[in-house]
This record gives sequence, structure tokens and C-alpha cells, in this order.
Amino acid sequence: MGLTEWAYALSESLLSDPLPRRWAHSLGVAKRARSLGPILGGDAELLEAAAVLHDIGYSPA
Repeated sequence: MGLTEWAYALSESLLSDPLPRRWAHSLGVAKRARSLGPILGGDAELLEAAAVLHDIGYSPA
């Protein structure tokens, strides 16, 4: 499992059920980060992973 796959799985497990709006927001931020991939090169995967994880601190878990 790659970095982004791991990040999506973790974020979904922590946010999708208890905080569905925050999960949807995180997906939107990750989509925007992914759109920057062509100009970021090697750092694109790291940015997308960080984007999808940026709100996991709100999880009640």
C-alpha cells in the first residue's frame, strides 16, 4: 500500500462515519492537492496524503 492509499484509508476510517461533512471536505482538499501534481513532481504524493489527513485530529477516536 502506497502513502496516499494509506492516508485515504486512515482518514476515511476516522472521519467518514462520525464526521461525514469533514470527510467530504478532506476529499475536496485532497482533490485540489492532486490537481497540483503536475507542477510538484516528486512531492505530489506527499502533498495529497497530507491534504487528506489534515483534519483527522477532529475525529472523536
